[in-house]
Amino acid sequence: MTGVFTIIAASSFASLIFTGPLQPFTGNGIWLMLWTAFIVGIMVALTSSLRGVVAIPQDRIAPIMAVLVAGVIAQMPSATPVEQCRAAIAALTMVSLITGLILFLLGRLKMGDLLQYIPYPVIGGFLAGSGWLLSVGAFRVLVGHPLTLGTLPELLSPGLALKWLPGLAFGILLFFIMKRAAHPLVPATMLLGAIALFYLGLALSGSSLTEAREHGWLPTTVTGQTITRFPGYGPFGSVPWASLAHQFNIIGTILLTSVVSVLLTASALELATRQEVDINQELRSAGFATSLASLGGGMVGFHSLSLSRLAASMGAGNRWVGALSGGICGLGLLVGPSLISFLPKYVCGGLLFFLGFMFLWEWVVEARHKLNRLDHAVVLLILGVIGTLGYTQGIITGVVAAIILFIHNYSRVDVVTNTLSGAQLSSNVDRPVRFARELKEQGQSIYILKLQGFIFFGTASHLLDKIRLRITNAALPPLRFVVLDFRRVTGLDSSAMFSLRKAEQIGQKRGFTILICHASAELASELSYSEAPAQGTGNLRLYPDLDHGLEMCENELLKTMASAPRQELRLTEQLQELWPKTASPAGLLPYLQRQEFPAQTHLIQQGDKSAGLYFIESGHVTARLEFTDGRTLRLRTMGPGTVVGEISLFLGGVRTASVVTNEPCVVYGLNPAGLARMEQADPALALAFHRFMVCLLAERLTNSTGTLRSLLE
Repeated sequence: MTGVFTIIAASSFASLIFTGPLQPFTGNGIWLMLWTAFIVGIMVALTSSLRGVVAIPQDRIAPIMAVLVAGVIAQMPSATPVEQCRAAIAALTMVSLITGLILFLLGRLKMGDLLQYIPYPVIGGFLAGSGWLLSVGAFRVLVGHPLTLGTLPELLSPGLALKWLPGLAFGILLFFIMKRAAHPLVPATMLLGAIALFYLGLALSGSSLTEAREHGWLPTTVTGQTITRFPGYGPFGSVPWASLAHQFNIIGTILLTSVVSVLLTASALELATRQEVDINQELRSAGFATSLASLGGGMVGFHSLSLSRLAASMGAGNRWVGALSGGICGLGLLVGPSLISFLPKYVCGGLLFFLGFMFLWEWVVEARHKLNRLDHAVVLLILGVIGTLGYTQGIITGVVAAIILFIHNYSRVDVVTNTLSGAQLSSNVDRPVRFARELKEQGQSIYILKLQGFIFFGTASHLLDKIRLRITNAALPPLRFVVLDFRRVTGLDSSAMFSLRKAEQIGQKRGFTILICHASAELASELSYSEAPAQGTGNLRLYPDLDHGLEMCENELLKTMASAPRQELRLTEQLQELWPKTASPAGLLPYLQRQEFPAQTHLIQQGDKSAGLYFIESGHVTARLEFTDGRTLRLRTMGPGTVVGEISLFLGGVRTASVVTNEPCVVYGLNPAGLARMEQADPALALAFHRFMVCLLAERLTNSTGTLRSLLE
């Protein structure tokens, strides 16, 4: 069944390509198509990663090949018909060889996955354009005239309409019956039935085969005796290189359509047959088969989605299906095109129209429910350009549409993942409670933007608009700092750099500072090239991470607060903020051990056994993770009036992180023994201490919960 269908389809493709001045050589075209079906049918079946796959000369490539051949012939007006035919066959086979080699090379280099990034609407536009060319080509096969506005009056004349209407009706009937009754016997039955109906009508009318040929119902000449019917290597000596150079855009379209078609067909068959497919193997299989077929004068051929699904629906999921189908086409080579000369034109033309109408229906009608309006409009745009101006203009339109579509879609992705303030997100620096609360109150003057992706001209303006919107928000305090988190930014273009420079100028006028955090080495280099000031100076500053950037903002805010410390406070004064009124924090001192540590000294060593907590009276310490390879990760920084190591006092175990002094520090330690003495000697003081610790941990938990909620909103 698949063999018979392929033979008829090969005849249709030959009639489509070998038209006009090449019509006397249609027989040679049939030989080439049958040779292609023979080679690719067997080779793809044996080398594909899918079982039961059927490969044929491709209906998606045939109309583009017809455009290529027509372009080559148009540049040889003074050549004889034989020379034109030789040039056409040479061009066809050379392009097929190039396509096959590139398909094989892509599969060999395992680039199949990378090729799936072609925009889906652009693929749909190319396929819809192929469907249009197949449908229009059907008229050329049926009546010998192309379907254009100029030829439309002639085609509507009663004499010609009688020839193309049956083919059109047969194609539409086949399409709708296939849509409603997808039985595997339907296509073969209708094709054989259409042929039988023709000869029945011929017998009832009393007309002979000669009369049918004279009236254009059967092919007039399909032998092509003036050209070697099986060209072999001969065509490569007649390649019209100059003409092919002018058709580079059509060749590119053939390459692109071939690659995309193999990928789409293989993916669709993977779902339909529930087999695991190797995309790169399918590229190699199609490329090797096409290259081998081109050595004998064949064209591009690879997997047929419809015939492969037909075989799968009948339960014939083995490699013999495609191999035997190709073998049947090989038998057609023995019989030659003389047998094909008895195929009615309306069957071949109707089959072409059916294939083209199927593509148009899928991408014009059904795609409305699968694509959004913009993507569907791109499909229609490419189709319209191909239909009115040609494939070259359609290719250019497709490329431009792909670029515009990418820019539009990517511009809709907000580069700002979170918009926060200093009241919602703070640095990992523990401060006395009164200072932390005042920073929360003043935190709205810190504007934090977490960014993502690649920032380019389509999204950079959005970032600048957000900063401007925050500046003009009268409900919030004046802006002091804009913090840009670049941790998830992959890169930025010159337009983004211009936007940063513009934001810096706005900051100079409005009195706020821009901080860029987590900038990669490449981004830092680009910012330096833009004459961005170094870290810690100027209106645009760089910081290694968001934590250090926020710490700088908070330190600057603390300098302007009325309650900022003017002198060092004693520990008991620092604890007074959260300490319960039932007891004085001064009672703690007899149970604490005062210690002084120089800078860069381990107060707590990661991995050591727990030994209690420390109250920081002066200086700053940093809790950090220490890795075996020497790297460290900052967790928190603690200053005067804060507590470190409290968890180990209550839970015991080993220290999970180290605490290192940043500067000379004075600390007070409380170990488990001291806590036990306090609880026994002064229960009221011990209760006040525990309440203090509960309030301290509750304050930290509240801040962490608020930060987490802000990040999730």
